[in-house]
Amino acid sequence: MSAIRTPVSVHRRIWHMVHHEHMSERQIMALTHVSRDTIRRLKNIDPDNRPAPVTKATKRPRVFRCPHCGARVIQKCLACRLRGDV
Repeated sequence: MSAIRTPVSVHRRIWHMVHHEHMSERQIMALTHVSRDTIRRLKNIDPDNRPAPVTKATKRPRVFRCPHCGARVIQKCLACRLRGDV
């Protein structure tokens, strides 16, 4: 899934076309050059109550494999540190 967000101005325009002008998804797609899937998703979300964008602070930490034991870890493998392998 793409992390690119639709600008609020485009979202408001789509919202207006769907709810006030009663345009079809194909008509909106032709005018805005936004995919029908995105239009379907946005027409159910109020543009003034959009969820906050994901920032670096809210992203999940990077998980990798420990080179010594193969366990999935976030930082240095605690098990290897306790055994003294690292």
